[in-house]
Amino acid sequence: MNKQLVVGAVAALLMSASGAAAENELVLISPEAFGNHTAVAMTGNGNRLEVLQELTGSGTNSITASIHGDLNGAPLGAAFTGPALRTGLRPGSLTQQGFNNSMAVNVSGTSNLFAFSQIGSGNSLHASISGHSNQAAVVQVGMNNHASFSQNGIGNIVSITQRSW
Repeated sequence: MNKQLVVGAVAALLMSASGAAAENELVLISPEAFGNHTAVAMTGNGNRLEVLQELTGSGTNSITASIHGDLNGAPLGAAFTGPALRTGLRPGSLTQQGFNNSMAVNVSGTSNLFAFSQIGSGNSLHASISGHSNQAAVVQVGMNNHASFSQNGIGNIVSITQRSW
């Protein structure tokens, strides 16, 4: 797997936490596969992401994530509620299984929970979350599913499931 972290992201992960604050955590759980691309920039404290990319065809999978703020993703064992819970996804997980999937995620604020999964090929997601205590869960299964959303404010919940064959 071609794992690439933006140089600034590494510095942000190492320098963003002060002595008493919780550090950010990025977990890459992917088998070796040429063609996968992951770029993450994370600033703030207590943010957690778990990334899984499995390339199961010719092409690429791409994840670009920018996380700014505190306690975003899957902080401190947080769990989804309401419609986001029904997707079965775990907060903080970004999953791609297949090929030619793309995910662009921008999060700013505090205590935002999110998880995204793409199983198949040619799926794309553009997600923007800004504010406090928002939840977002997107599942794309099959081919050529496209989703884009923006959350701004406090306590919003979005749950999207797309299936095509």
